[in-house]
Amino acid sequence: MLIAFQQKYKIVSAGNEESYLTLVIGILTLYGVLYAFFQFTISYALQNKYDKFWGRSMTKTLFLKRLGFNIFTSSIFKVLILYASVYPILEKKAIEILTGTSRYNAVIQASWEICLLLIFTLYLNIFLRTLGNMRALFNMQESRRMYLDVLIKDEISEEYRESFEYSCRKNSNFLLNSIFAELKTIPKEEQRDMLMYVINEIFFSIDPSKPNKKISGFFSICKHDEFNYKPYFIYNFFKMLYKKIEETKIDLNLSDLLNIWNLQAIAINNSSVIEKDKGKYEQIYNVFSTYSNDRSYPDNYFTLPLEIKKKVLSYNDVELVHECVTQRECHGYAIDSFTNKTKKSNEYETFFSKSYEKYLIELLRLYNKFVDGIKNNEYSHFWGFIGSSYNSEFMDNQTSEIIYDYMINLECTEQNKKYVLFLTRKLKLKFKVSLVFYHMLYTGSSWEWKNEVVLFRRIVQLEWNSETIYSKAILGYVCHRISKSNIGHRIEEDLIVWISQHINISRFNEKIIERCLMESYLSPTKFLKFIYIFSERNSYPIGFYDFDFMQVKNTNYRRWEMVFLSDIVSSPQLLKVDFFVSHLIQLCRNISYTTEDYIYEDDYRVFFCNIHFNLSEKDFYALFYNERPGKGIVEYLILKLPDITYEYLMSGILSSYYATRVRDIIQKENKSIQEYVEDLVKKTNECSTITISVLDKENIVGKIRYLIEK
Repeated sequence: MLIAFQQKYKIVSAGNEESYLTLVIGILTLYGVLYAFFQFTISYALQNKYDKFWGRSMTKTLFLKRLGFNIFTSSIFKVLILYASVYPILEKKAIEILTGTSRYNAVIQASWEICLLLIFTLYLNIFLRTLGNMRALFNMQESRRMYLDVLIKDEISEEYRESFEYSCRKNSNFLLNSIFAELKTIPKEEQRDMLMYVINEIFFSIDPSKPNKKISGFFSICKHDEFNYKPYFIYNFFKMLYKKIEETKIDLNLSDLLNIWNLQAIAINNSSVIEKDKGKYEQIYNVFSTYSNDRSYPDNYFTLPLEIKKKVLSYNDVELVHECVTQRECHGYAIDSFTNKTKKSNEYETFFSKSYEKYLIELLRLYNKFVDGIKNNEYSHFWGFIGSSYNSEFMDNQTSEIIYDYMINLECTEQNKKYVLFLTRKLKLKFKVSLVFYHMLYTGSSWEWKNEVVLFRRIVQLEWNSETIYSKAILGYVCHRISKSNIGHRIEEDLIVWISQHINISRFNEKIIERCLMESYLSPTKFLKFIYIFSERNSYPIGFYDFDFMQVKNTNYRRWEMVFLSDIVSSPQLLKVDFFVSHLIQLCRNISYTTEDYIYEDDYRVFFCNIHFNLSEKDFYALFYNERPGKGIVEYLILKLPDITYEYLMSGILSSYYATRVRDIIQKENKSIQEYVEDLVKKTNECSTITISVLDKENIVGKIRYLIEK
């Protein structure tokens, strides 16, 4: 069209033929200047430390894309400049010979003139645009380059969308390898921003139900039926992505990793809608169940990748994780499947329910690590209100069951004690009672939770509750849970009912003691602990009025009173509780020790806890003259050395026998006299309301030395 206009109207004038060559030389000179400018630009970019953004040159982006320098490297421009340069030096006769006629001379002339117009127009355009964009170079130098950053981001986004399409079609790792190959070339501090931008650009899609919104390249790809395998490709991509992040040690924070984790769910969900014969949830189930044998990435929709767990370093981080889970695709569906246990479920509903159960257990473990941080917050995304005024806000029944199962398997540590105390605040009474019965009646050989009687009372009596443990509903649940536990084959329902029915007794009688002695997993001491935990009358001591100790039937070779004392002193913290101290006083009034007790009992606390006990000088002589006293009575007498009543230990006829026995015990302990006495006094003060003072301790040390050395 331009050539036709030129031929008819002569809109462009190139001057006389004599000036054509000069004009061509000018064009070539400008091209040389342009080439020199290219060289200068490259040199500038190499020397400018502010030139790179995410490994891409901003100068290159500015001049080749923003200013349109690409046209000067195109084939069209090469044809234009070649034609413009060659035509003036050709003879017209040569042109006529080549064309075979002179009719085309005007057209060829007009074409040459239009080439000049186009070349000069391009030169003028680049000149004007360069002047207008010189400010960008100064902004780059001053680190004010937001517009250039956007241009580079758009360029990267376009490239990796194409890489994603190619990787999907070929089912290859090209995209993943390309991303991390480029990340290696950029500074460490930029790697996180670039990776998150690329992943978000590829996989984040806007709701397709809103046609006026822009839809990401990924979602448009997922709409083609030829990519039915895409959810599986995406699953594997993210699995390998976490491994790559770990290997390259890219510094992503917890929010970044959670964002990537949720992008996986979004991507799989969006790619699953193409299945016509299956529902969305069934398709997602098929994706995850396909990799059920992959131990490095287990079959669980809510499994937190190891890289995320490593980043959870505080209570607030746990809250962030759970908040993210609640926003995860299929979370609501999983909650419905989890809470509706009575409804008949298909395999994928069961899958989501089990996945959520596993997640809850993992969440409980995370909260346990930061239990001290819970008390500093009033509200939690998972627990709801956790301040002291909101103790009545309990968890739902299904979640409570998971919490209960989690608690009974915890080790007895100080950390876990604090956590259990918090957890039980969020549970109804039936779960608390069942927890106590499980631990107190545990049939294993060693179970430290049995000794946490004071803690159990705090759990049960923490707030006022109109329910009682002997109500039908509470007992029914406790019996059911115990029967289904690992101790259910040994603990009968009748025992649980009997304990609950006798919680509020005011005194012991022979039948109650006999029932406790008859049971394999119950004793008078344990029953007394149940009373302390559950009874509302535990401020009163359980007495032995009208009780005949001789009438109690006991098949054990050892007297039940001594067994009781041994059991009670094995829990030293109980001997500082008024309820147990009062009961002990009542019991000790009716206890008399035998020679066998003095000989075979090795725990001195059995004697020391009895405030009514006093070993007379006569009994001392009878014991040390005829028998070899046990460690228990000897250590009891050591603690009584400062007592004026026991002066006979220092100067009596048999004091040397006593000194020899003391020496044997200390030597066997392999301690100095000072160390031995300090340990003995410390152990005593932990389990007694009567404290042995520092002066008495030093007095004991001095008297032992005197006895041994004399």
